[in-house]
Amino acid sequence: MLACLAPLLAVLAPIVISLEANCQNAKESTGAEHLEFRATVAPVPLKLQAGATFEETNLPPQNTGKGWYRIPSWFAGYWHRDALIEKKFGYPDRRQVSQRDMRRGYQADHRGDIWHPRNEPFTVRVDRGDSYDLNNTLEMKPLEVSANKVVLEIHAMGIRVSKADGRIISNIQKREVHTFRPGRPGRTIEAESTGMGYDQQGRPLLDKPFRKYYTEFLKASFKPIRSEDGRDYFNDFCDYLQSTNQYDLLPAK
Repeated sequence: MLACLAPLLAVLAPIVISLEANCQNAKESTGAEHLEFRATVAPVPLKLQAGATFEETNLPPQNTGKGWYRIPSWFAGYWHRDALIEKKFGYPDRRQVSQRDMRRGYQADHRGDIWHPRNEPFTVRVDRGDSYDLNNTLEMKPLEVSANKVVLEIHAMGIRVSKADGRIISNIQKREVHTFRPGRPGRTIEAESTGMGYDQQGRPLLDKPFRKYYTEFLKASFKPIRSEDGRDYFNDFCDYLQSTNQYDLLPAK
């Protein structure tokens, strides 16, 4: 079974919507899991609230997650997103600039299947002109991984920082589910996200979940990452395969 990180943020009564999905690890499905967006979550630390000067050392320790899961080849690589599109019935589509890059797939096993690590928490920077967002992903859990679809549950903080003085403008907490499907072969991925946002005190910002769409564009094909940010991914992957008795999948050194 995949190692699942314990929830980092407290929750109260569930509201809004639920989703049935399969939580799958590299070998087998664990069955249906009931996912709910929560009414409230815990406040963020004072050092990460609006008005404070942003310091990277105030983020949770990075890349401490454990475990690996297989991903389909179309999902692997280095991907770029330019914008999010919000669709509401009866209203024009609303485009929101949201540029970010994301690498998926860090190792390949002996059979050539591609695997991604549970390397949360991690932070992705999104440029917004006179400010930037730091999307600090606290947990990114695979709910479903199949030949034509990947579903991820994401718990994150969106910290907006002023480029002028380095102060935090806002900190929005997020609970989201992202569904990815292949687009143009070898070129794009089509994605849909739904979720709830909460302010820095943990109060909901919406009366119902949002729904947004985006396209990712391939910047670079999959390439194994032996080590990065002080973590030896190759040896970590080999240790994971051995600990789960998958010796036949060990890659050549």
